[in-house]
Amino acid sequence: MSPQHTDTGRSGVVTGFADAMERAVRAWPTPGLQAAVLVDSEVLWAHAVGMARFDPDEPLTTAHVHRIGSITKLFTAHAILALHADGVLDVDDPVSQWIPEFRPSGPRVTLRHILCHGSGISSEGGRNVWESGVFPDEPEFRRMIASFQPVAAPMIHLKYSNAAYSMLGLVVRAATGVPYEEVVRERILAPLGMTATRFEAGDDRPVAQGHHIPPLQRRFEQTPHQDLRAFSACGMLLSTAADVLKLARAQWAPPSLLPPALAAEARRVQLIDPEIPGWKVGYGLGWRQLRRGDRVYIGHSGGYLGNRCALEVAPDHRVAAAVFSNVGGSDAAIELAMDFVDALIAARDDGEPRLDTAAVPADLRSLLGHYAMSRWYEATVSYDGRRLRFSSGLDSRAGIPLAPIEPDRFRIMGGRGVGEDLVVCERSPDGTVIEFTFAGQRMRRI
Repeated sequence: MSPQHTDTGRSGVVTGFADAMERAVRAWPTPGLQAAVLVDSEVLWAHAVGMARFDPDEPLTTAHVHRIGSITKLFTAHAILALHADGVLDVDDPVSQWIPEFRPSGPRVTLRHILCHGSGISSEGGRNVWESGVFPDEPEFRRMIASFQPVAAPMIHLKYSNAAYSMLGLVVRAATGVPYEEVVRERILAPLGMTATRFEAGDDRPVAQGHHIPPLQRRFEQTPHQDLRAFSACGMLLSTAADVLKLARAQWAPPSLLPPALAAEARRVQLIDPEIPGWKVGYGLGWRQLRRGDRVYIGHSGGYLGNRCALEVAPDHRVAAAVFSNVGGSDAAIELAMDFVDALIAARDDGEPRLDTAAVPADLRSLLGHYAMSRWYEATVSYDGRRLRFSSGLDSRAGIPLAPIEPDRFRIMGGRGVGEDLVVCERSPDGTVIEFTFAGQRMRRI
């Protein structure tokens, strides 16, 4: 094996990741693993271990593309949301407005319901497509859709549905007159520079061969590639771990794909799985929320035949990890990606907001400090190494992100004060902020 490993020089941040991958290859087992991690706007580290295929042997590298399965759904959701932002469609449109073959006899089913897996549409449309390997073309899929009736009322159960997400591909085509795949290329892949991500393998990139492990055995067998045809929107993309992180980066760094408010709504939980006590799994508009301990990750996993891939993102920390395996049937990629995110957060954050000005951008430095409203409450503006944070009596958490909107105007990005603006109204001769207004109240430096 000759794994590729790139490191940008931030010593110690990714110590142990390669060893964890070597252990995982043996423990799952899997022929190979590919991983990459993102901090802020930089792919900090990418690595591959094991084999891309056997007979003949081919070592897995960071250049190999994997079939990322249901991570494709994030791209499908972003395509729908981009059209919503353009005013071409609305996420609360009934599905039947765009696919007239779909005629539910009960409550109307909307695009939003499909995006968060709350439509109640059966998982595979009543076909055993994955085992048979026979996927419908568009005319046949439309005939299938004509017989679809939701098996559960909308937004009552979290019912994961490949068939429903595949319908969104038809919606994109109906709304634009352009094939779904072309819209994804033009609206998502091209703006983000995702040159390794594609619907067809091509000749410019090696492909990691998918494998499965026969029951009660411990050997790998190749899994044949299957063309998903009209199910393309639910799982057809190929990518590398490093390239797929560009979608995560777009959640906090340019180029952005969506207006900020719409992107935030997409990441917000729309529906949780009521069958799991204490809520562990939920879905936004495309993004899957997964709770582990006190942390909620957004992302998605993909289980295309012979591959198991995971993208896990902590947007508040601007950290993400992708782990791709070329064997199906295990959720270990999800756990390993979350382990990497946790380690990166622990390595870079001390958990305490700072008032020191040494590392604070000059245009933000003058706002740092403690403030008070007469006879009411106090507030602190701090800097965590990446952004301003605002802590006040309106929110007991250790600081809500504070985003500059224009000179002397900053917006509260979460908590009870979300959407309110902090407006500077007085400065000292040296430029230090003396007073600002927040939620209509004046707060003065103390």
